[in-house]
Parts: sequence; C-alpha cells; structure tokens
Amino acid sequence: MAARDTDGDKDLAALREDLARLREDIASIKSTIAGIGKRSAQEAKEAGSAKLGELRDELEQLGDNMYARGHDALAGVERTVHDRPLTSLLAAFGVGLILSKFLDRR
Repeated sequence: MAARDTDGDKDLAALREDLARLREDIASIKSTIAGIGKRSAQEAKEAGSAKLGELRDELEQLGDNMYARGHDALAGVERTVHDRPLTSLLAAFGVGLILSKFLDRR
C-alpha cells in the first residue's frame, strides 16, 4: 500500500509541476499576444497617419490647381471684357434678361 501512495504522490507532484509550467507558458503566450497587439495597433496608427499626410498633400495640390484655374479663367474674362467691351456688355445683358425670365415665373 505504501508503494501505491508513493507512486500516487509522485504522480500528483509531477502533475502539479506540469500545471505550473502550463501556467507559465500561458502567461508567456498572453504577454506575447499583448505585445503583438500593441505593435499592430502602433503600425496601423503610423500607416493611418502616413495616409492622412498623403491625402492632405493631395488636397492642397488640388486646391492650388483649382485656384490657378480660377485665376486663369478670371484673367481670360477680364481680357475679353477689355478687348470687346460692347460685346461683353450685350452678352451680360442677355444672360441677365434670360435669368430674370426664369426667376420671374410664378
């Protein structure tokens, strides 16, 4: 009987050691996963910031292009009015007359 108790005690002690090692392994895996999650979040944040910077630069470039086109269009209109004042006046009068007809409908 004493031999059985000794074998049972040895098995129980081995089982406890295995459980202790398993707990350590689980804690290590948990720590590793947490580290991976933090790195992934940081990488995603950095990628998002980089993309936001690219979009901001692109938006600024589009704004500059629109400003330049508007400026060129305005310069073209000014040049046309300066070169042909009577034609420009008649065209403006015609557009105004047409718009007033559309807006005056009741």
